[in-house]
Amino acid sequence: SEFRTLEDSLLSHQLAEIRERALKNILCKLDHNLISYVDLVQEKLLFLHLLEWFNFPIVPMKEEILNFVNNLVKHPSAVQHLVGIGAVEFFSQLRRNVEPNLQAVIDGILDGLFQLTSEIPSSYPPVSYQGQPLSSENKPDSITKNSTVKCLKFSTFPWLNLTTTDRHVLSSNESSLRSNNHRLIWNTCELLQDVIMQDFPAEIFLQRPKIVQSLLSLLKLAFGKDGKHRLALQAVSCLQQLCICLRNRLNFHRDPGFFSTEQGTASQNSSVSYCQETRGPPHSQNPSPGSSSPRPSVIGRTGQRPRGDGQDWDAASSSGSSTQASANSRIYLQSPLDVGHVDQPDLENEDTLELQFQQLSLPQFCVSILEYVLNGFLCLQEFLFNLKHKLLMVLDSLGETISYHQSNISSEQPELMLMHHRMAFISISLFTVRLTQTLLPVEKANKVLPESLVTALFLLSLDMPFSLEYPSIHESVAAYLEQMNSENYIIYKQATKVAYSIDCTCNFMMDIHKEGEKNLFELIELADQAVNSLPYHQHFPLLQEIIHICLNIWKSAQANPLLQAESQKVLLHLLSHPLLNIKTEAYHCCLEIVKECLGIHNVTKPVSSISYGVHFLLHPKVLYEISTFGLQESKNEVNSAAKAILMYLLQGRLMMTALTWNKFIEALYPIIPVLQGYADTEEKLGNCILSLSETTSDKGDGLLPRTTRLRAALRLLFSKKHLVRSVALKHLTFHLMNEEGASLKRPLLHSNVFSRIPDLFVVERPVELKLDDTKESVFKVNKMSFNIFYTKMHDVIKKLGVVDKLCVYFTDCVHRDGKLMECVVLPCLTLLRKLVYADPVTRLSLAQQPSVLLTLLRVSLIFQDDYAVRTESAALLCLLLFDEYLGFSDATKYHLPVRVTAHHAVSPNSIILLLPSDCLTSKPVSDMLKMSWNLSWYHGIDNLLQLVNYETEAQAFLDTLKLSSEDFLVLKITHTSSGLQDCLNSIIQAESHRDVRTAVTRMSFYILNDRLALKFSVGSCRTTLKGVAWQTAFNRFLQVLPASTEDEKLLVDVLSFLNKLLREQRKSLEVDHLTWILEVLLKNNPRSLLDLLAQPESQVQNETDDIQTAVRQQLQKELIGLFNVLLLCFTSVTDRKGLELIGCFRTQLALKLLLCLRVTDAPHFYGLPSLERTLRGMVHVTAHPGWSSCSATTEPFTICMKYLTGLLEVISSFYVEWGGNAMSFMGKGVTKSTVLCLLHLSHEMMAQGKNMDWVSLWFLPYDKSEEQISSQLGLAWLVPLWVDRDPEVRFTSLGIGSAITSLELGCIALADSCQNISGGLWGTVINILLDQSECSMVRREAAFILQNLLVIPMPNEEVKDGTWQGPCVHDEESGLSQIGKPALLALLYHCHFYDHLNQMVKHCYLGLYTFDLNCSVGVMVHSMKDSRATLHTIGIYTPTFKRNSALPFGYVVFFGHCVLGQSDTTTTEYPSPHDSPQSAVLPNQCALVTPPLLSAVCSLLDNLLVVVPKDTGIALRQAHLLTALFLLQYVSSVSKLLQSCFLVDTHLVIQDDQMKPFLENTLMILSIRSVDDLDTELTSALRQTWTDLFSLLATLLRKSGQIALPSVTAALGKHWTAIIDTVCDCVHLSTKCPSLYLASLQFLSVLLAEEGKRQLQDKQNICPNTTITFLLEEAEGSLSSTSELYGFCLSADLIDSCMEQMKHIHAQLNLESLRPGKTTQKKKEDNLIKELKVVLQLLRNCLFRNEECKVAALEAHLVPVLHSLWPWILMDDSLMQIALHLLCVYTANYPTGCGSLCWGTSGLSPFQTAQRSAASNSLMHSIIKLASQTPTENSAIQHMVFTLLSNLVVSHDCKSAIQKSNFLQNFLSLSLPKRGNKNLSTLANLWLKLLLNLSFGEDGQQMIMKLNGGVDQLVEMSKYKHKSSRHIALLILHNLCFNPPNKPKILANDTFIAVLSACLESDSLTDQRIGTAALWSLLHNCQKAKVILKNPSIKRRVDETYPLVKKSKLLENLVSISKELQPFL
Repeated sequence: SEFRTLEDSLLSHQLAEIRERALKNILCKLDHNLISYVDLVQEKLLFLHLLEWFNFPIVPMKEEILNFVNNLVKHPSAVQHLVGIGAVEFFSQLRRNVEPNLQAVIDGILDGLFQLTSEIPSSYPPVSYQGQPLSSENKPDSITKNSTVKCLKFSTFPWLNLTTTDRHVLSSNESSLRSNNHRLIWNTCELLQDVIMQDFPAEIFLQRPKIVQSLLSLLKLAFGKDGKHRLALQAVSCLQQLCICLRNRLNFHRDPGFFSTEQGTASQNSSVSYCQETRGPPHSQNPSPGSSSPRPSVIGRTGQRPRGDGQDWDAASSSGSSTQASANSRIYLQSPLDVGHVDQPDLENEDTLELQFQQLSLPQFCVSILEYVLNGFLCLQEFLFNLKHKLLMVLDSLGETISYHQSNISSEQPELMLMHHRMAFISISLFTVRLTQTLLPVEKANKVLPESLVTALFLLSLDMPFSLEYPSIHESVAAYLEQMNSENYIIYKQATKVAYSIDCTCNFMMDIHKEGEKNLFELIELADQAVNSLPYHQHFPLLQEIIHICLNIWKSAQANPLLQAESQKVLLHLLSHPLLNIKTEAYHCCLEIVKECLGIHNVTKPVSSISYGVHFLLHPKVLYEISTFGLQESKNEVNSAAKAILMYLLQGRLMMTALTWNKFIEALYPIIPVLQGYADTEEKLGNCILSLSETTSDKGDGLLPRTTRLRAALRLLFSKKHLVRSVALKHLTFHLMNEEGASLKRPLLHSNVFSRIPDLFVVERPVELKLDDTKESVFKVNKMSFNIFYTKMHDVIKKLGVVDKLCVYFTDCVHRDGKLMECVVLPCLTLLRKLVYADPVTRLSLAQQPSVLLTLLRVSLIFQDDYAVRTESAALLCLLLFDEYLGFSDATKYHLPVRVTAHHAVSPNSIILLLPSDCLTSKPVSDMLKMSWNLSWYHGIDNLLQLVNYETEAQAFLDTLKLSSEDFLVLKITHTSSGLQDCLNSIIQAESHRDVRTAVTRMSFYILNDRLALKFSVGSCRTTLKGVAWQTAFNRFLQVLPASTEDEKLLVDVLSFLNKLLREQRKSLEVDHLTWILEVLLKNNPRSLLDLLAQPESQVQNETDDIQTAVRQQLQKELIGLFNVLLLCFTSVTDRKGLELIGCFRTQLALKLLLCLRVTDAPHFYGLPSLERTLRGMVHVTAHPGWSSCSATTEPFTICMKYLTGLLEVISSFYVEWGGNAMSFMGKGVTKSTVLCLLHLSHEMMAQGKNMDWVSLWFLPYDKSEEQISSQLGLAWLVPLWVDRDPEVRFTSLGIGSAITSLELGCIALADSCQNISGGLWGTVINILLDQSECSMVRREAAFILQNLLVIPMPNEEVKDGTWQGPCVHDEESGLSQIGKPALLALLYHCHFYDHLNQMVKHCYLGLYTFDLNCSVGVMVHSMKDSRATLHTIGIYTPTFKRNSALPFGYVVFFGHCVLGQSDTTTTEYPSPHDSPQSAVLPNQCALVTPPLLSAVCSLLDNLLVVVPKDTGIALRQAHLLTALFLLQYVSSVSKLLQSCFLVDTHLVIQDDQMKPFLENTLMILSIRSVDDLDTELTSALRQTWTDLFSLLATLLRKSGQIALPSVTAALGKHWTAIIDTVCDCVHLSTKCPSLYLASLQFLSVLLAEEGKRQLQDKQNICPNTTITFLLEEAEGSLSSTSELYGFCLSADLIDSCMEQMKHIHAQLNLESLRPGKTTQKKKEDNLIKELKVVLQLLRNCLFRNEECKVAALEAHLVPVLHSLWPWILMDDSLMQIALHLLCVYTANYPTGCGSLCWGTSGLSPFQTAQRSAASNSLMHSIIKLASQTPTENSAIQHMVFTLLSNLVVSHDCKSAIQKSNFLQNFLSLSLPKRGNKNLSTLANLWLKLLLNLSFGEDGQQMIMKLNGGVDQLVEMSKYKHKSSRHIALLILHNLCFNPPNKPKILANDTFIAVLSACLESDSLTDQRIGTAALWSLLHNCQKAKVILKNPSIKRRVDETYPLVKKSKLLENLVSISKELQPFL
């Protein structure tokens, strides 16, 4: 009580200070546990005051009170109360106006409020947030810019209220599902699928989820006995049907055309008296006892029916309170549109809020489905359970299921079970991955997914057949695995590498045995990769082949060094392999090769190149590997093989050629220190090694050079074996005795000295090799101090020559007078050791000086008793003798005086195994490698499955690599093609129904798998079935009718599969398959499948077997489904045969369905399931125009009349006779289908009965009783359908009205039928049109009806002759009535018609969808305004548009996404309504206005302009309606309206603010260029729009040409090129679309005519604006800017970028070509070729007529790059044309560029291989070869290549290339046609043009003359009549005459001279000029010509020609000729 007092008096106090103290008091008591939250949550008023806290002007302690509420919402009772008072919406609005830190607290509160409860919430009135937003205006409902909208976890459909009847039906079915009677449950499920779910919107079952819960509970019976599992399957079918319906409903709600703010009640349209925008306060939602029926009572009828099926009237009839209306009640009926303003007693007598809290959201429903389907034993939990936890349980179950099915694939299982497990494994895996992709981003996977799923994904990643069949899914699996388990992912990646290596192995083995030339680079690359998998398959023939290919590579003297290096790397990997058996095999193989090449059997043969076979071993790296790691290998096989190899090499000098021996010795030098470690006096190899340092003669000869032998002998002194050191003494003796000046050096060499040498360098304490030392040690030499330990001083020391000085000191010391130098020996040795150790160059230099080595030896002998000196000298000698060996080899072989810290314990060439041995024992990994081996070895799954004797062929494999029968079964099932083929074979060979059923079930799974894997084309079932004769398998089932119930069951399964196949592949099925099905169905058999639709009546009535009845119902369902899908598939068929077949089938099916409709008894006892199916079939049949016209026995109109009779009977029975059922959903499926059929039928009757009065056939009588036989209802039965609660019914029924009113009789009949309705027909449709809460589709049909009504002429005043009078308006106050046009104007004025239209246009919604479905968990939601509707529902955001901007097509408002695992507060920004001061937010009750609605409005206005032009024009101007219309791009209909406006008043449109946007939008549409990418329907629509727009523009110019011309011209300037292109397209469509052709040309003609008028008027003035003349000259003017464009190309490095891109493409093409067998290779190459074409075309444009760009291309090596790409260019004709075109542009007028084609590629193309092309293999030679080989049929390429050669012959280099190639010889083989008027061939003309260019230079003229027979060929070609060819041939002959060396040959050719002289008599002036010029050139400076040409006939011809050409330039030539000849004549 104390707290209640505080609460009431203080928390709600007006003073902020008192409220603050009261809150602190409560919080303090909570802190000290004086009160608890449990106590507080019971106080309901507390929550009201807590929310009201934020509505006071001053709001203190915001954070404290929000934290307080956050603590309260943790208690369910508090959530109930807060939700009940509207806290969700309150806090959502409050959130926008608080600080960011407080927003997070509010988010927590909202999350708590979304934990739904099932208890009754608080009944207090809601609290709304009254706080001021941050903006200046108080607009809490608007969404401001940058505001955020919370993405919630739950999404629900708009709430739908139900009538008592509907609730009773749902309750009854729910009770039946919970029955113990299996038959009742079965029948109920059937009823749900066939009737209930067709009648009720799918969301009803989520909003009232008891039926769904019952169905889910039935899933527990999946593992039950006694047939219970069949009930679970029935439940699954129901839930599947529900999911399909829910998806359809989602699409329905996404459709802007059907969006309406009134979703749950009947249409709210009112009569004329309610047309004002303000309709008064809303009516009470509570039922009143005296309220009337909410439906239009056109006719009423009572009647009780058991359970209710839509025919039991309404709530009143159900309670028995309504009575049948009397006949007199029909005189004046209530307006059918007043239903929204009367009480609705039947809809609200239940607690809606409680029901809303119990409803299922879409995510909850989906999770529940998953939960129950995957886990039959889980109990249904409360929906307040966390969805995330449920989803994790689902994913966990999925993971366990996948693992279970995978583990059960073993030899212990029968084959049928194996197939079952594998199919289940594949489908469940695909579903799991798709579900995971939908729910969870990859980056969040490691935090969420359960361990069982991780295991399952690991199994999937290693499943080779699965990865090959579903690569995209497998990629996702790998991505998730990478995030979830790095260890397993590493195993997967390594296994993948092994699999790739196995693939390389098999490819290598295949390629190596191919005949012909081999690509060694590719083989070595494959071999390198193949080595990695050797441990797993151990296929030793691979190893042998690799070694042999290395042998062959090194054997060749011209081998590529790079190739040798790569092959050597592979060899070293084998010799150093970590697995001993592989290493052993490698050594053994090498030994066998050595034996073969160097064996004793070769001793009798002369020295030959057989020894070259060991060259691959003669390399320091290989010998080092053998010496270091082969000899010390613990395994005897490797050790002995290595010794044997070295022995053969060391002793094989006599078997080797000099070249081989020299190679061996050269390779031996670096590894002698290693070999000498194995020196021994007791072993053969050791003795051979000792012999290396031996001097074999007094002359100093030996195996090795002298210095090398000295170093080797000294090195042996460090051996650990005394005998070896003793041998070293013998070898050193020669060097010491024969040293220069040995007699002058110390010590004297006597026996005592020699005896000390073997142990001289054996020291006890090795020296530590260090450089930098902290000790301060200074050594003075020549008065200079050095810190020898400071390495930075070494360079300075060396520059001072210290090293040489030190060597001099040592030399002085060993001199017989050098005893004085002994004191500095030790520091000198130390210093030199430091320097040598730090400097490899110095070390190498000293090591090659024998004098230094012997001097150091003598120093050691001198100081043999001084341990320090002996140690330093030994260390120094060790550094010089062992050099790099110290850091790489095992020093234990020697007694070294220095300490070695590291050496190669393992070969650096050894590879690391990809997978450890424990992984190989894992079954998933081993199975993967086994599959990979077999698939790679047999090159694909197809070849593998086709094997007949696998066991025999696989004998060479390891046992672990051999496939079992289970493996083959897994492969066959996983591979879709093989699996489908196996299924078809099983069907063909089946011996029982079960075999067929099993096969069909498997095929259904393949279809499902394709859908889950999103395989719509490549690799899909469609691709497989296209090449498989599946018709054979199914033919008998479609032809032979079932003879028993079992046959019918089987046919059901077959038809079900065909249904699935056709549905999934509908858009891509082959026409042949479809026509085959129709041919089978239409065969003239006694009976076909069509006859199964309607069983004979007797058979149906006598049927008593329930099972057979159920089977036949299912059979009928599948048949109708199949026929429906067939009809849909044929919508895209265009071939004649297919159209004929489908037309015949459609009509026959229509007749059969009509028979089905009449099978039942009286309409009161219709079989609802069958009726619904039949009507749905009728909908599909009647949807296509002409469906009734293909019957051979029945007239089309007769079929239509039969259909009309049957359909009217159905609609009468289900709607009219029972008073309409506008508010009930029961029977709604029948109603919708019937009305839709009637709509289709109306159009068909219009087409088939053009001259008939068919409208009267649509009339319905009032009743069938005799006393009312003459009375008819007419068309009034349509009106109740117009106000049905279902918008689809309203839309369709209004569509019937618009079809009927398209005829004048229809208008009259419909108007007469609506006389007794308030407002009549006119008022009804106008109010439907203007109803802002109605959806656009419905309003559009109302506009069509109005448009039709306006077509009939109406009078201006009342007439008495009964003609059409139009609307009638009665004024109750004045008692006056008006009809006709006055009434129409009054009606429009009264309804504010134009104001409404103006609002519609301003708020047009151009989005494709109302909300987006691409959400991972939820969709965007918004709060309902109803205070009790606290749940969030699916809705849309209504955008606000600026008035002065037009939105583009495809504008879609996307909504926020919420992804599980991410924040639940994902935000989405929306445009602010404050962006424009004129923007306005649509009222919440407004529906969307779509472009189709506005199109209908435009057509309506068009008719209004015709009927009342003046008044409509004034109204349009006053309402500014056209201004808004101009903003739309949906202008096809607008254009017709505007044309009418021009005819009425041009000033309506010709305004600056209207003209500019209108023209911009119009010309933008006319500029659309992607017509070819559109489908047929869109293309047709676009062309119609173009037609209308061209006509509109022509009308505009005709009516106001000079006024509109400047605006039109300015707008055209922005789109001129595109508009011209469009006009060209229109001209090309002259036959296909003549109206568009005519309209475009009319526009052009009017435009040019107006431009002509302007020029006449403006002759004296210069027009400052754009003109058409300017636009026409624009193309020419644009050339002036080309230099700027080219300059830009150069500055932007465009050419260099293109060249780099071409190089990159070349590299990619090379890379792709090295990957044989890849399925994606061809596709990638095609994409690269496309990219290359674009680059070449871009380059061509850049180079066109611009020498600077050509120079840049030359410098960028264009020609070498093209030459490297030439192999790919040759393979693609289109690419060849583009490349040749580019070269033509490049070489035109650019001799340097021409010459570049003859250059070699050396040094020009850095990306070329090391082997550069010689100049003899230039691009020029490739072009010549192409010209020689191009066939004549490839005229395009032939023309281009000859054009290019014509450009190139101006270059001297190119001429030389042509001459050397003998290309011109091809000219001589040119065949010429027989003489006459025939023209030369195209090829001949090309040759002439080429030779003409060649003849312009002297060298070219010589080439032609040297061509034996060439001149004669030219002379012959000059005689042909074709002018151009003749002139070219004459010009070539003319040019030949200018070359002095050619003149004697020409003068000796009588035919040549005859042709020239004949030119003088030619009728052609050109011929005369050419002939005279040629003759003149011959005479010039040529006495012989003057003699020969003194022929009188020539003089006569000159004289005759002279007077004819006095006026021409030819005269000069003739005079010259006469002067030259005069002295001789």
